[in-house]
Amino acid sequence: MKFNFGPIGSFFKGWKIPWPRGGLFKGKKVSAAAGGEECLCFNLQEQEVKLTVLASKALGNKQVEQFYSVSSMGVPEEEMGDRLRPIIGGLHLKRPRVIGLISSNVVVTRNIEIPSRDPEEISEILSLQASRHTPYSRNEIIIDYINLGVFKSVYTKVLFIIVPRNVVMKYYELASQLNLRIEKIVFAPEAIARFFWKDTSLANERFPVCILQVDSTTSEFLIVFHGAALFVRSISIGARHFEAALEGYSVRYIEELKKSFDTYQSENIDLMPAHIIFGGATQGLEDLASSIRETFNMSVKQVSDLEVLPVSPELREQQVGQNVALLSAVAPGLLVDDLKVDLSSEESKFNRVMIERSKQVISSGILTMILLGLSCFLVASHIYSKTVRLQQLEARYEPIKKEARVLEDAYARVRAVKTYLTMRGTALEVLTEISSLISSDLYLTDFKFEAGKKVSLKGSAYGKPSIFTLVDEMGNSELFKNVETKYITGRVEEGKEISDFEITASLRKE
Repeated sequence: MKFNFGPIGSFFKGWKIPWPRGGLFKGKKVSAAAGGEECLCFNLQEQEVKLTVLASKALGNKQVEQFYSVSSMGVPEEEMGDRLRPIIGGLHLKRPRVIGLISSNVVVTRNIEIPSRDPEEISEILSLQASRHTPYSRNEIIIDYINLGVFKSVYTKVLFIIVPRNVVMKYYELASQLNLRIEKIVFAPEAIARFFWKDTSLANERFPVCILQVDSTTSEFLIVFHGAALFVRSISIGARHFEAALEGYSVRYIEELKKSFDTYQSENIDLMPAHIIFGGATQGLEDLASSIRETFNMSVKQVSDLEVLPVSPELREQQVGQNVALLSAVAPGLLVDDLKVDLSSEESKFNRVMIERSKQVISSGILTMILLGLSCFLVASHIYSKTVRLQQLEARYEPIKKEARVLEDAYARVRAVKTYLTMRGTALEVLTEISSLISSDLYLTDFKFEAGKKVSLKGSAYGKPSIFTLVDEMGNSELFKNVETKYITGRVEEGKEISDFEITASLRKE
């Protein structure tokens, strides 16, 4: 398999800028629907820069609005941004998604089998094996892969894609000159494969299909099945070669196709394709299509990019009769969200992840604040409704409260009278009860009565048994409770032993 890396080192050397085929639409504003999406695609090739502008229409379907093919011959790298800036400014794009397109002529592809089915493990294995397939060190390349399916239950077939890091960084350098931020760098052959399988009649094909896309200086050779590029090879012959010497380059083109089919067959990737789709800059190549059909005994369908692409009427009118390859520059922009391969730099991927996480954090914060605000609003509404209800109840029951206060005052007076009447005569009852309990050898020296609460007795007795008898009888009385003897002390008076005492008791009636 042949891979042409020669022009990469002088990618921008000697650029000059004649206006593109079909003319520039100076000052023409891209018309996107309200709220629609604008997409700006760059494809840096050996001798030209392709610039495609797409816009989403009312139903969300993208349409190609403008296409520029600007020669890069004779223009220094640092001046390219100055030359493209007027074109970008004339488009009046608001916030376009900027996409970089990588063609197969600047990448290395390998069809390999990985002994794993886990995507993370596959990525790790490919990262370790990458330097074996190129003369570059691991930090000088960017890799990705297309999953082609499971093989023998445990192996995964992949199309391994390797691109030199300096090729990718040229996109970022040019975007920086134009004050643009590249969102993603995609692999153009993957987009071509998906486009034909999704938007043409290939969806029902039961065998692989060969797609030949002729560009200005190169051609894409793809074997496609179920929307996946099984095999990719760049052929270093394009429309300009055919314009210079059609017969000689047609023979060489057939030879390159043979090499491509032989390589595909030798690697035992899948079945041979049933037919060939011949597209791109193919005006005047009808004889070549016939030669391909006869040489490989396959049906060849020559297609026009303007027929299969959603192109605006203005651009279609401008491109009629022009031999320009549009599909390879347009398909990645149409299907950018469906493409799996991402050849962006590690810094760009990291920034993209951080931006997405920041958006998620901001979205979560906004949602949290909204929920908190709603909760506060609900609580405040609930409190307000309760406050209003309370005010209504207070206003409603204010007359009743006044009447209740009058009744409460009357009840308090009644209760005081009742208490007074209840307690009146209690002292006499207590005194009568105690008098009936006192024996003849016991006399009182002090009697205290606390209305409704308790009594205190102090006295003397000629014998302690009389004191104990009094305590017991007071405890059995219906008037007293919690009868206690505070103290009993003995003394001698006139030769007789006398015991002084104090007894306390609570009243049962309050």
